[in-house]
Parts: sequence; structure tokens; C-alpha cells
Amino acid sequence: MAGTDRSGVKTNKRFCKQQIMNELNLDRLNLTSPYTLWRTENNSYGFRTNYGVIYRVGFYKNELIWADNSYEFGINNENHKTSPNDNKVKGTILAIIEEFFISNPSVLLYQCETGDNRQAMRARLFAKWFNDYKEKDNFVIKERLKRQKIVK
Repeated sequence: MAGTDRSGVKTNKRFCKQQIMNELNLDRLNLTSPYTLWRTENNSYGFRTNYGVIYRVGFYKNELIWADNSYEFGINNENHKTSPNDNKVKGTILAIIEEFFISNPSVLLYQCETGDNRQAMRARLFAKWFNDYKEKDNFVIKERLKRQKIVK
């Protein structure tokens, strides 16, 4: 299921699972997002920062918990460029999450990437973004850091 989107970046298989959620309203989203977003495929949305970093935010059905209409989302640095501290990224991600809940009255889970052992840093950054968010009282966030035991 590999392909490319309009940015010329190969698609990520994780974001290519079959979806049944409502699509986000891209026109409304681009009115509030600091960076311009485009729809990629299967409920994924891309944006390019002023620093040339291309992000993809993808949503996919979570079938491991009992709640109906539960989804996970992930944030992927598609071109693997180093990303400086960019408040517009935070604003764009929060705009996407807001639009998700407008379009989908659902449960949304965020699981940090674990492949490079930087999940704790990602969890702290996301928690900081959420704590700075003006509408945080409308949402519930629960953090759980799962530590992996490394056997040598």
C-alpha cells in the first residue's frame, strides 16, 4: 500500500488502514490552523512547516477498547527533518484535534511513537501543549507511560 501524496512523500502504512470516521472539514480547519493542511488518504492530513518539515496526522479505528467510535491518532514527521520548537505545529495539531471532535463525537487516543526510545519526551511535549490549550477544560486527558523492559 505504498504511494505518494501531493508533497511527494511516500505514504505511511500505519495511516492506511480502512476508516469509518467522518472526514474533517478541511475548509473550516484551514481557517483556524496556523499551517495550511491538505487531505492525504484514509483520514490523514498533511502540512509543511516554515522549516520544511512535512507532518502527517492520521486517524485510524481503535478496535482494542470496548468503546464504540474510538480512534487513535498519530503524528509522523514524514521527511525526518529536525523540527525546531515551532508553536505553529502545536497550533496546527490542536486545530486538527478540535476539528476531529466537531466532526466525530468519539474517543480519541494518542500513542507516542516508541521506535527511537523518545516516547517519554513526546508524551511530555503533548501534555505541555494540552496544558497550554485554552479549551482544555472541555477535554479529559489521561497519561500513562508504559516502560519497556530491555533484555540484553
